[in-house]
Amino acid sequence: MNTRQSIIEHIQGKGFNADEAMKIYNVYTREKIIQIDKHGGGWSYSHAVFADRGVMNNALNADKEPAQQTAHIIISQLGGMGKLTAMVGAYSFVTLDNGIKFYFKGSRKANLCQVFYDQGSDLYTFELWQIYPSKIKKVCSTDGAYNNMLIDLFQDYTGLRLSL
Repeated sequence: MNTRQSIIEHIQGKGFNADEAMKIYNVYTREKIIQIDKHGGGWSYSHAVFADRGVMNNALNADKEPAQQTAHIIISQLGGMGKLTAMVGAYSFVTLDNGIKFYFKGSRKANLCQVFYDQGSDLYTFELWQIYPSKIKKVCSTDGAYNNMLIDLFQDYTGLRLSL
């Protein structure tokens, strides 16, 4: 077995399918994260770079469009897709040019959340809307929010919790 195959099998052992493993391998070698060296009679590589599944997920997302990357980052800063879905019944996630919007259940105050990212200032605009067939009303709009403020803004304005 050659080194490339053993690296791909190692990645697959972390729970990735063959296509994902190949993509991670390609990103890692392109970015020179994997160092394949010739030692004596064979080739070797460092297993240390494969220890973290999150690092591998970042490699998978490396080729996504910037809008998708921004949306993925915003969702993770709000606690992740799983927490949003489980805790507030979030649904209909839509990637916007510089942000994301999604609907959620359980609040009488709002049912639509929009978060926009301003790359120049590295700040967010956070908006909550109340959308019903008879009315559309902006409940709150906060410009200049830091990433660590997003969960608190959501919880304070909606009255819903994003963690137990």
